[in-house]
Amino acid sequence: MSAEGHSIEVVRGRLEPEVGEELVRFWSEQGALSEPAARQRLAAVVCVLRDAAGAVAGVNSVYADRVEVVGGRTFWIYRSFLRPDQRDRGPEMIDAAFTAMDEEFRATGEGPIGLCVLIADREEMSRRPEAVWPGTSFLYAGYTPAGAQVRISYFEGATIGPGID
Repeated sequence: MSAEGHSIEVVRGRLEPEVGEELVRFWSEQGALSEPAARQRLAAVVCVLRDAAGAVAGVNSVYADRVEVVGGRTFWIYRSFLRPDQRDRGPEMIDAAFTAMDEEFRATGEGPIGLCVLIADREEMSRRPEAVWPGTSFLYAGYTPAGAQVRISYFEGATIGPGID
């Protein structure tokens, strides 16, 4: 996926070692993660954002966890780090991760039933206050005890019934 010289590459399940090393350097140099934490995160990476020059400009990843505000159902929890000059690419990165994880869900019919984005930045909440984010299927689901806004989107074919034991 490419726009204005930028590209988003889905690398989930096929992260090349060279790209992994680029990501470790990116996270470390940007002060986002220590090198050991960055290496641990590699297995969870979904997409890599590259700038017009081909340098890593952002990365996202997911991990499975229960989302209590929607009955404790399991979602992929979205994480992302973008260079400050690339922050406006956040919605594109969320969409790319959702598409990749939705395809994975459809292929197996198993696993987390959607993607959950936690928004802690009050300015971001103000910029996107709609109950359903325009152009997406992400909807407001509540807040975490720590005050992060919870946005969720279900994968095609996901079921939420009959309930959780």
